[in-house]
Amino acid sequence: MEKWLQIKRNHHYVWTHYLSAWATKGNVYYLTTKEMVACDSIKGVCKDREFYAIHKLSDEDVDFVLQWISKASEFLQEKPRKDLADFVAVSDVWRIIEHVRRPEEISELEDVIRCNSLENKYTTIENKFYSVIEAIKEYGSAALNDNSAMLSFCSYVGHQVTRTKSFRDRSIEAIRQGVVGIPDVERYVYLTERSWWLLSYIFGTNVGAELYFSRENDHHILINNCTHTPFITGFHPLTNVHECVSDAGVSNPPEYMDLYVPLTPNIGYMFNQSPDYNHLRDSIDDEEVRFLNTAVSRQSEGRVIGSTSAVIDEIRKQGTRGSGLA
Repeated sequence: MEKWLQIKRNHHYVWTHYLSAWATKGNVYYLTTKEMVACDSIKGVCKDREFYAIHKLSDEDVDFVLQWISKASEFLQEKPRKDLADFVAVSDVWRIIEHVRRPEEISELEDVIRCNSLENKYTTIENKFYSVIEAIKEYGSAALNDNSAMLSFCSYVGHQVTRTKSFRDRSIEAIRQGVVGIPDVERYVYLTERSWWLLSYIFGTNVGAELYFSRENDHHILINNCTHTPFITGFHPLTNVHECVSDAGVSNPPEYMDLYVPLTPNIGYMFNQSPDYNHLRDSIDDEEVRFLNTAVSRQSEGRVIGSTSAVIDEIRKQGTRGSGLA
């Protein structure tokens, strides 16, 4: 079978190569939903069957997605409009196939389109980031002096914020609770859920673009962790640790963002609007590492991943499941 016809059904919402930094012989320690410390292959965590499966876009779907795109600043709308046009074209091809192919051929091609289209876009983003994350491990922040490297980094981070299962669930619940002035709320929520695969991709594109274009004003911090406590990651690895998060809720999201990104057990990165963590450029102590680990645990609702059973067991004993406000 040709490679492009291979159906990709197991969709990881956290990149397996990223997780490999925490792995020993391909296995990581993690906390299960029953709050047990377990060890498994990186291929077995942070994934769902057909999580990024798409559907044919109707005119109503397109109009609905355009409503969301138009809410962004004008300079952020060009790329999402192109992405939408790409998926409209995919839908058109899908409909043509249904009319010209023999019935026994349609099912397999439909599955290829349905399961691979969005997954392939995420793979492209991950592949562009591969050389960047490897360079960061070797050369530190100097690896990001090149604008193209920084753009690939911001793009990856932006999509990692919005592509996870927990982000989907929290966002849809926030929309359900926060919709006002719309005649048919249930229809609005239905269309959001139906098109979430595309909306989340568009949101990720915009988050990445905002990180990139604000880089001159933000505080970028590479953290070298030389303590005895390793950084952890999770099923939603990135988290907002700005002080305003403590006052946020479902109906009032945080106004500012200090975004923490664990990259390896020993390296972290921050995209910050405040100067509160600038001292971490110089050094970090165990207490500060534990603070960041706890923030990741809350954002991941306790579903954390680490390089040792001890660091995961420490999180388990804390019981730091949270609502995830970032």
